Amino acid sequence: MAKAYLYKYICEGRANPDLLNLAKEQISIANNLDPDAPGTMFIRRNIYEADGKFEEAYKCVDEKLIKENDRNDKLRKRYKEKINKIS
Repeated sequence: MAKAYLYKYICEGRANPDLLNLAKEQISIANNLDPDAPGTMFIRRNIYEADGKFEEAYKCVDEKLIKENDRNDKLRKRYKEKINKIS
């Protein structure tokens, strides 16, 4: 449900913040059930990104979910660049 609300929020031009709040509520429930589930961590990261909270999204990237390798190092670098732009 979190993913559905998030996609609806994005597809409707981010005009309805209630949809993002519903996504946050749903991911909180999923997080309480199984915080280490990859799907939970990916969607939680996407919600942070949609909300402009790149530092929190970066923490999701930095978790065990994303292994150390060249591709993911590039992803970490992009997050750091976004964080530096808003800091």
